[in-house]
Amino acid sequence: MSKAVRFVVTVFVVVFIWLTTNQTSAQSTPSARGIPVPAAWNEVDPEGLGTYDGFAWYLLPIVIPTDWPVEDLSLDLGFIDDADEVFIDGTRIGGTGTMPPAARSAWQVQRQYTVPARLVTPGANTLLAVRVHDSGGNGGLWGGEPRLTGSAGGLDLRGIWWFVPGDDPGELTGRIDVAIENQFAARKAGVQVAGGRLAGWVTASSAAGPAGNVLWYRQPAETWTEALPIGNGRLGGMAYGDPAGTIQVNVDSLWAGSPIDRHREPPEGSLEEARRLWFDGDVTGAQEIMQREFMSERLTRSHQTLFTVGTRWIEDQASITDYRRSLDLATGIADTTFRVKGRLFRCRMFASEPDDVIVVHWEIESPHEMLASMAAGRPSLSGGEMKVSSNDSGSIVDETIVLLGQAVNGDHPGVKYAAVASLRGDAIEAKPGSSVRVRTPDGAKIGGVITESDLARPVRSYTVAIAGATDMPGHGVEDPEAEVRSVVRSALDRGFDELLERHLASFTPVMARVELDLGETTRSNQPTDVRLEELRAGREDPSLFSLYFQFARYLLVSCSRPGTLPANLQGLWNEHLEAPWNADYHVNINLQMNYWPAEILGLAEFHEPVFDFTDRLAERGKETAKRLYGAGGWMAHHTSDAWAFTVPIGRTVWGMWPHGGGWMTRHPWEHYLHSGDEAFLRDRAWPLLRGASEFYLDYLCEDPKTGRLVAGPSSSPENTFITEDGQRADIGMGNAMDQEIVWDVFTNLMDAATVLERTNDPVVKEARAARNRLAMPTVGADGRLMEWSRPFREAEPGHRHISHLYGLHPGAQFDFERTPELMEAARRTLEHRLANGGGHTGWSRAWLVNFFARLHDSGAAYNNLRLLLIKSTLPNLFDNHPPFQIDGNFGGAAGLAEMLVQSHVSEDDAFSPGRPPRFVIEILPALPDAWPRGEVSGLRVRGDIRIERLKWNSDRIEVSLFSTKRARVELRPPSGFTGRDGVAGPIVVEFENQRSELILVSESSEARRIEEN
Repeated sequence: MSKAVRFVVTVFVVVFIWLTTNQTSAQSTPSARGIPVPAAWNEVDPEGLGTYDGFAWYLLPIVIPTDWPVEDLSLDLGFIDDADEVFIDGTRIGGTGTMPPAARSAWQVQRQYTVPARLVTPGANTLLAVRVHDSGGNGGLWGGEPRLTGSAGGLDLRGIWWFVPGDDPGELTGRIDVAIENQFAARKAGVQVAGGRLAGWVTASSAAGPAGNVLWYRQPAETWTEALPIGNGRLGGMAYGDPAGTIQVNVDSLWAGSPIDRHREPPEGSLEEARRLWFDGDVTGAQEIMQREFMSERLTRSHQTLFTVGTRWIEDQASITDYRRSLDLATGIADTTFRVKGRLFRCRMFASEPDDVIVVHWEIESPHEMLASMAAGRPSLSGGEMKVSSNDSGSIVDETIVLLGQAVNGDHPGVKYAAVASLRGDAIEAKPGSSVRVRTPDGAKIGGVITESDLARPVRSYTVAIAGATDMPGHGVEDPEAEVRSVVRSALDRGFDELLERHLASFTPVMARVELDLGETTRSNQPTDVRLEELRAGREDPSLFSLYFQFARYLLVSCSRPGTLPANLQGLWNEHLEAPWNADYHVNINLQMNYWPAEILGLAEFHEPVFDFTDRLAERGKETAKRLYGAGGWMAHHTSDAWAFTVPIGRTVWGMWPHGGGWMTRHPWEHYLHSGDEAFLRDRAWPLLRGASEFYLDYLCEDPKTGRLVAGPSSSPENTFITEDGQRADIGMGNAMDQEIVWDVFTNLMDAATVLERTNDPVVKEARAARNRLAMPTVGADGRLMEWSRPFREAEPGHRHISHLYGLHPGAQFDFERTPELMEAARRTLEHRLANGGGHTGWSRAWLVNFFARLHDSGAAYNNLRLLLIKSTLPNLFDNHPPFQIDGNFGGAAGLAEMLVQSHVSEDDAFSPGRPPRFVIEILPALPDAWPRGEVSGLRVRGDIRIERLKWNSDRIEVSLFSTKRARVELRPPSGFTGRDGVAGPIVVEFENQRSELILVSESSEARRIEEN
């Protein structure tokens, strides 16, 4: 829209509001009037509504077209600030957020509801009413593209609605006449009226849904979080599935910034003085020292988008029919099909690891022809350039777009990059001048700076190869432009069929390693977004959880491959130049959670990037340990980025947490526990564990009150408390999580020393002695685990971080046999957090699933897994913090695996040289009633054992194990099941020819009686 058109529309809206408003300045509640949607009511009328907060009603009369079938309709109201309830002709169909008196905002949650078929009457006036409560600031239907859609079309709900401030709209069914009058006045004033038909409507295919682990949809993606991710670890793409073939592209190493020195130089004695003040009761005084002398500035140095490509850059004027898009998790192929004027188009996209390109292939059914056209864009070139070349002279259609630039955020220039999209196809007419002029889509769709052509040549199929590269040391090349040109040329020379074959050979065997079947329902053949909505409505869909589980595996395979950077806060996929939290590496939960499923879900090699990154942290963390704390060894604070900085940044509540390095050592240790690979333990895990232990040995100090060793000053990640004198503070000494991590690092070092026969190493000896003096987690008077070493009052009882349960998960310090009192305290802690609103972010909810699985609480584990999908999952199954953050996907899948099998409790003789570690295998420790039967294969548990088959129903469990190195294992059946001998308790399972098979039978089942007879 041009500036002139925007000005005219703005004038019409202002005049219309004035015409329909009868309020006076003396009124406490503004009067009803017409108001545009989407727009916050405070911004539309700053004088009349600028300070108005509280309740309001939006009313819109709509007429569902007579040619629409009576069916469930999808209502998308975009974003609403803060909470809402939605009514159709007076019948409530849903709501988001919480209304007073316990008001809770959901302003970042996209509102999507289902209008049930019983409320759909084609041809009749229907009143859509939205009750909104705003707790402060902007209010109302403020963003998105509101619309009502069905299989036959859509209604555009953008435009003027009737707006009634207050909470008394009158009888809803009686307000439709007033709302209709509002529409008439809007039309007369020349303002867009909400409720008209959507232009360029896409009609979905009526064919049955695809089988297998496939995400699929009946409409193209409207927003980035509806697009479907593809990736080869280094390159990622978000496929919109629209007729223009839009794909937004990322490369892992495209970062602003550089490895600059960000250390502070604390005056000598600052650390000791802060500790003295804290122990003397001056908590805020200690905190002030740490903030003033230790904390570095937070910088915006973000991971960035590479560019966006329109691979079929043509605006179809005709309606699209028989539309469908999908993502097959088994193959990694995003597939879109549709018809234009009866002609069938198909577009397949995948990210090839062997050829290091994103491949897009367009084809049309014979004997028809299509037009090949392409465009590319980026929000900003930051001083870069675009180059376009094409060949319009022969039998080959050949066009290339190259984008060159540098990642920059403010004063922080980063890597130089090159992006290329190259199109090739066989021209139908092999002669010059055969191009035709076409209409192109809105260029804003692919970026602020674009290159496009309105000329296209006829073909029957064509392929676009997309590549990107940077000059980042260790993850880039010296000449990115030469690299990407060479890569796409080689790929296109292979041809699409060979590219596809090579991709499938690389991708499908990995995804086939693990299979999960939790049962099917009639809802399993519905589109993925519909299934999510039905789950929110209370329907059961066990196979949706299986799909979610496999989607997490798919994401890790797609964003983390050997040699790449590890998965960041958004994995690999990022549409921004300045991403939320820079899309960085938070090492106080988020990066770790990304890799929780790696070992158990059969993706060990995809764990490698985090080992490489930890090595880089260790190298830079040596300097930080020495300069800030006067300590040996290495450490890291709460976050880092692609440049592996280790200094504390921002405020102490976030950044003064020197345990990121200690936690990161658990990942190479877990790889050893699952693989039994002593060479890896010696070469990779041992140096990291020993270095982290060296730091802690120098860093710990004695608590004068208890005589025990404690870590600090430190926050308990991002949480705060109330001091005895009523001040809000965040710095503690001996916080529960800190002590648990130190205990974990020392314990793992000692166990590693046993395996490597290094028990006389001086660091191991010191660690053993120090562990015996460590302050341990404390149970408070109310039976909960204390987060801080003193009984401070919590400032946020429902805080998203539940850091003090690290020893429950991912650590293994707490278990039912050795620490039953801590298990009970952990349970009470979780109940209290949830009672006060905890688990409200995606990753936090995912952590709850893992906690409750470790507590063997199947009901709570399942409830939180279900809530993760209901409250924190976007239409494309991405996790929603909000905003999008990928850790919840991985944490949720890890939690589901923990519900099925656990192996964190070690046997008494767990560690010894020359053999894998020994752990108890717990079968179905937290199986919910919602999954009465199922089967899983391919999970890998600690001790180098693979679950070849675990199949269950209410009467019988079949278990098949495989190991090349084990002679026996201790297995613990779920409650109520025993072996065939009927003896309850753990079972020692022997391996024969590398396999072991057993049957567990319910103590009360018919199967038990059959076995006994």
